[in-house]
Amino acid sequence: MQRVRFAFERFGERLLNWPLAYQLKDKELLAVIERAMTGDEATCTRLERLQELIEGNHSYRVFRAIERAKCELSEADDARIEVDELDLDVRVTRNQLEALLGPMLEQIDQAITHVLRSAKLEPADIGPVVRTGGSAQIPAVGALLHAHFPGRVVDHDAFTSIAAGLAAGRESGTRLPHREHRA
Repeated sequence: MQRVRFAFERFGERLLNWPLAYQLKDKELLAVIERAMTGDEATCTRLERLQELIEGNHSYRVFRAIERAKCELSEADDARIEVDELDLDVRVTRNQLEALLGPMLEQIDQAITHVLRSAKLEPADIGPVVRTGGSAQIPAVGALLHAHFPGRVVDHDAFTSIAAGLAAGRESGTRLPHREHRA
């Protein structure tokens, strides 16, 4: 019996982007899983779990469990990704998360450098830097910002930080560009 190579690339975007997960129920994609279930027992077990995730519409539960673990890793050294419906319980560490984020952290670092150069500004020219949103609470992201803007990174509640950033800019005299709106 010939083994069928599993086409992970056809599933990746939909698995990693839960709003697209409904597309996994495509008959052609489900057939790919069925055809690939001819390999060894471990591979078949993994594919059965993937099939269960798709057919049971558990993508959002997995997404939320990963999101919870990511938030926990902002405060702790390890966390668990747990989804009872899938009998899933995986321990993850902050080091593992940061290793996964390595390429994205490099992109953030390059983007900061690019924006400063494009604006012909030095890091010292920047006033308060308010960490906005959940991803900015990841310690590695905070460390990157602190490295670029020492002494000016402001930690604030992730849910109100955008308003706080606007207020901090106003207090420091930073003016936001005025845009004319036409009806």
